[in-house]
Amino acid sequence: MDDEEVRDLIGVIYEAASAPERWGDIVRKIRLATHSHFGMLWLGNPNCSVEEFAANQGNFLAFEHENFSSLSDFEGFVLRRQDPSLTEPYAQLAHRVPLRRAVGGHEFVPIDEFKKTEFYHQVAAPAGNVHLLGSIMSRRNGRIDAITFYRPDKAWNYGPAELRLIDVFIPHIRRSLSLYKELQKAGLQAAVLQNSIDALTSALILLNHNGKVVFLNAAAGRLLERTRGLRVVRDRLCAARHVDTLQLERLIKEATGTNGRRPIGGAVTIQQAFGEQSLQVAAAPLPLDNEATLVSDLKAAALLIIHDPSEQSHVPQTLIRSMFGLTPAEARLLLAVSNGQSLKEYCDEHHVTYNTARTHLRTVFAKTSTSKQSDLVRLTSGLSHSVAMAEQ
Repeated sequence: MDDEEVRDLIGVIYEAASAPERWGDIVRKIRLATHSHFGMLWLGNPNCSVEEFAANQGNFLAFEHENFSSLSDFEGFVLRRQDPSLTEPYAQLAHRVPLRRAVGGHEFVPIDEFKKTEFYHQVAAPAGNVHLLGSIMSRRNGRIDAITFYRPDKAWNYGPAELRLIDVFIPHIRRSLSLYKELQKAGLQAAVLQNSIDALTSALILLNHNGKVVFLNAAAGRLLERTRGLRVVRDRLCAARHVDTLQLERLIKEATGTNGRRPIGGAVTIQQAFGEQSLQVAAAPLPLDNEATLVSDLKAAALLIIHDPSEQSHVPQTLIRSMFGLTPAEARLLLAVSNGQSLKEYCDEHHVTYNTARTHLRTVFAKTSTSKQSDLVRLTSGLSHSVAMAEQ
């Protein structure tokens, strides 16, 4: 893929948050770019049996196979050729795979060992699903969000070029899936209920056909108040730097179709003040909606999603202390660690020894029933979402 194709596909990825039928195009393009035989985007239990697999088609957002025209054809093939209780060797190791980065299956199951399994002989080799390339974007409560691609036995293992390409798309797919889930939970199709969209923690802006801002949700309002990288001037979104404003205008014209072409999605990066992380702005055209909804009432034509990498969890320390019985020092450490600060950075900032911080961290794990720092991130993320909802 060249740079323009990558940029266009990133736009489609964000469109898929409100139009999940686009995931098929996304998986197909990545499958072809990585010379893969099979590709899928799947949300579910990686260790389910084939019978469970067949009964949960809704877990698939996209399925692409050269030899099977539909998911049911593939399921029928698998059920005819194997014991339904068998699981894929790669799937059995899903709990060990690092999150949010591309991996090759041979990194965890050497291909020689894979070829000794019944799964290989009965399913993988006949279906052409032998060499694996993929990423697990989230993992919680025994379920994963994963995108995977396969090559047949006669092909070669995936190399650095394919891994790098998948790594480019992973953060965008992860954010789009997160927004898709939020919209699903709120009962939304293309962000149409005002009370629900306003409660989302993602910063969302609706634009009309002329590119003017017609709606800001609460998260977007808060973001524009605290950042110096973006602002709204005469109902139009502008950046602090002229060069960023120009690329933002181009993105909006492409998403609204005011450039005379078919509306498409896209993404740009907006620089902030020195020392602050750049904002990431993604745009997606909205489908025409004839029903009486927020989108139709406002005549919205495009959706902007703004991500601020530096935004930290908004959880009051008093809430953390009262919920888990933490001391002030323990609550302070929990919030610092969950916001990405290392123990050394915390020690330097708060003038405590490393051993003291480690002791406090062990106590925090015990009181919150967690065992690692990633658990604390998920804990405070969930609490910050609840706090944001309560503040609306």
